[in-house]
Parts: sequence; structure tokens; C-alpha cells
Amino acid sequence: MIRTLLHIAASLLMMIWTAAPITRAEEPAVRPVTVSYMAGGGTAHVADAYLSPFPTAGWGTALIYERAQALRSRPDLWSGLMAASLNLSRGHTTGTPNGTMWGASLSMQLAALRKFKPLPGDIRLAFGPQIELIAGAHYRPANGNNPVGAIASLTAGITARAARLTMIGRLPVDFSFRPSLQLTGMFLAPAYGQLYYEIYEGDSSGIVRFAWPGNHLIYSHLLAADLRFGATALRLGYSLRLSTREASHLAVNTASHLFVVGITTDFFTIDRRRQRPSAGAPTVFAF
Repeated sequence: MIRTLLHIAASLLMMIWTAAPITRAEEPAVRPVTVSYMAGGGTAHVADAYLSPFPTAGWGTALIYERAQALRSRPDLWSGLMAASLNLSRGHTTGTPNGTMWGASLSMQLAALRKFKPLPGDIRLAFGPQIELIAGAHYRPANGNNPVGAIASLTAGITARAARLTMIGRLPVDFSFRPSLQLTGMFLAPAYGQLYYEIYEGDSSGIVRFAWPGNHLIYSHLLAADLRFGATALRLGYSLRLSTREASHLAVNTASHLFVVGITTDFFTIDRRRQRPSAGAPTVFAF
């Protein structure tokens, strides 16, 4: 069941990404690209019952990379998104001298977004499927036997984006909001006291679970303002990420609130075998 669902989601994304090009007469020579490099810092809250029954609170930080590009097949309708983030956190349980917990994870996303006609007020919208892979761990030095709790999941869900370009004085500012919701897939969920050495030795029955909103849910969003100085913009934003999983009578809940600063660059990839679009051709956005 899990493999079937993930195979369907992956096949859908690959069909969109690798769709046959439209005819030469219709295909624009220019495909817009938007690349963002971001760093974030703020607060992180972690409750990992595999390591401790007590929640922790502290700081969190992240390095984030995003690349959006109009797809070759239909640049006017579809955009592809690749994103990766490296996250680090350190929290402490209030009232305990040895309640420190570290967290580190790497997440990678692949999405295809269908663009729609702008709404009144020139609001641009896009919506589509997304796949996310997460790998990492929580580490609690005070635990002698089991100091590490692994984080691993492969999920499919949906993502969207709403954006509006406006002027603040003479400065163009592009406001955007991109939420994501992971709905199904699979995740790692060892039982309480189950050592990873035992798993390595073969005691691995039931540690990989089917994910659905009742036992595993990930929500995130990025609210950003891009202050545009030509083709390069200064990005200021707020990133929220919430995740929850519950299996084997154990719950792992995390939340991070990060203030984000970054650089966003717009450019074009050009197929030199074809002519550029005419001067009167409509503008095509990466998103």
C-alpha cells in the first residue's frame, strides 16, 4: 500500500517534469528561473518520547535553498520546485540540570506547481503535488543506553503559493506565501526501549509505519517579502514548521519558528536553437 501510493505520487511528478515539449512554433525560448539562498534563526520546541517524557524548548536555525523554474513542456502553466534545508536545534527541559536535547535534520522537496490566471489585484496562484524526504536525529547526552532517536520519513502531499507584486514608494516588493502539507507515505517509528543495535541485528519488525494524518502530519509555510533591486532581491520572511508522529504508544512533536533572511535571484535559461519570444510576448513567471 505504501509503495503503491508513493509510486503514484512519484510517477505524477515525473510525468509533469518530463512531459513532451509543445510544438516549436509555440515553445518560448526563455524559461524563467528563481533561486533563493536563505538562513533562518529563532525558536524550536521538541518533545521526543523515545528519548524523554519531557518536552524541550530552545533555539533553532536553518540553511535553506530553493530553485523554481518554468517547465520546458508548458512554461506558461507549470513550474518545478526543488528545495533543501539543513536544520539544527538545541533545547532544554525546564527545571532539570541534564535535560539538553540536540536535533539535526536534512529535508529535500520536489514539487510541480500548476499556475493559474492572476486574481483581481494581480495575485498569482500556483498549486500542485509534492514529495519530501527527511533524515536526521535527536540526541540527548544524558541518556546512557539510548541517547539518539532517528528521524526518517518519505511522504507525499500538496503545496501551493500565492504572490503579489506591489510598490512601496519606488521599491518593488513581492509578497508571497507558500504552505505545504504532507499527507501520506512512510516513516521510521521504533518502540520505546528498542535499541538501534537490536534493529541492526534484525529486530526490525514494525519500525516502518504507513503515514496518514491520524499518525503522521507535517505542515510548513514560508511567508516572505522580496525587496527587489533589479534581478536580485533581499528576502525577509517567517518560516513555520510543525510535525507530529505517533506510533508504538510514543509521540514525537516538533515546532520551529524562524526569522528568515536571504537573497533571491531571477534569471533565464535560453534554448539557443530557437528564437527569443517577440517583444510583445506575455511575461512568464517562474512561479
